[in-house]
Amino acid sequence: MPDVAGFEYLTTCFDELGCAKIGANGVVGMDWQDVRAWQSVSNNELSPWALVLLVKMSRAYAGQSNISSDSKIAPPFTMQYTDDDLKINRENVDKKLRGMFGGK
Repeated sequence: MPDVAGFEYLTTCFDELGCAKIGANGVVGMDWQDVRAWQSVSNNELSPWALVLLVKMSRAYAGQSNISSDSKIAPPFTMQYTDDDLKINRENVDKKLRGMFGGK
């Protein structure tokens, strides 16, 4: 990801929202209904300019994803996870699920 000093929360929100979705003709950007639904369930109250930016980021990501179907063109940013990252993520998910269902 590019340096976003001071706005790291936007990249976190973008990741939570989902960079793009699959439409009838391939990858498409998130629309306003997607952003409103995410904002509602995530309890994130973002300013209007931040919401506009998330939609623009998603549309740019989707556009680059579609262009990148050509193997000569690099895909948009994708997360690179280490084995340690995956282990920590699995442990966190396990704890949350156990908490939801009363497991130990």
